Amino acid sequence: MRESITRAAALAALRKYNHEPFHIQHALTVEGVMRWYAQQLGYGDEADFWATVGLLHDIDFEQWPEQHCQKAPELLLRWPRFRLTNERNWKDYLYRAEDMAAFAGRKYSGQRNHINKFRKEYPNARFVVLTGEDMSLIEDFWGDYEQEFQKTSFNAKRELTYAKALARLLPEGWLLGGGLLSEGRLVAMSLAEKCGDTLIIHVEKALYSHQGAYPTLVQAFAAHFGGDCTYINREDDAGDQGLRTSKLQYLPVRLAGKLRLSLIHISEPTRRVVIS
Repeated sequence: MRESITRAAALAALRKYNHEPFHIQHALTVEGVMRWYAQQLGYGDEADFWATVGLLHDIDFEQWPEQHCQKAPELLLRWPRFRLTNERNWKDYLYRAEDMAAFAGRKYSGQRNHINKFRKEYPNARFVVLTGEDMSLIEDFWGDYEQEFQKTSFNAKRELTYAKALARLLPEGWLLGGGLLSEGRLVAMSLAEKCGDTLIIHVEKALYSHQGAYPTLVQAFAAHFGGDCTYINREDDAGDQGLRTSKLQYLPVRLAGKLRLSLIHISEPTRRVVIS
């Protein structure tokens, strides 16, 4: 069993710097998700440890949003076994919601061209909201997607496994789902949640055979779900150069910091965890 900050102390620290109900609820939600995954993936004896990481992952966001993940080390200094370092590969890409919904101006001409090509090729394709009642449609999409999936790296395969696992949580009601439907089948889908004024995109997948599906999905999803949001967080690129190039082409307003959190116990090697 790994020793670290107690849950009571972690919750007290969270509430010291966060007072808005949605920030507290988001932290509790991530705490529960992290605990669930720890148990599902065979780390049940460390479930409390991972749950604490989830509880504290946004500890500095409410009061210091522009210093997110930069202020956290200072707040956690009272626990000397914390070590935090910045990681470029895990920085989230933050975009203005209105930019993603409109793709206006010359700077987004490339995205508009791809969307026009997709619309011309698939004139009957339309954006649909996905709920827990659409699980069979989503499972069919994963089957089609895996037939076209070309990446062979361990990280890519693991990310796909996690995406599918997250999709199975859609019936619980806290995820936002949407996709492009063409001839009765999904050709692209996204899963997200709202945190304050930010729409966080957790999953964004499209069939490679349907060129232009990705920017079409990005725009349609932002237009439908991002109307009351200031930012859209499309998360990190995990060091994948192709993904990094693609995300940069959508012109993020900034890269939101993530930290590598090390919890050190005197009798054990350093344990590293990513928080954002």
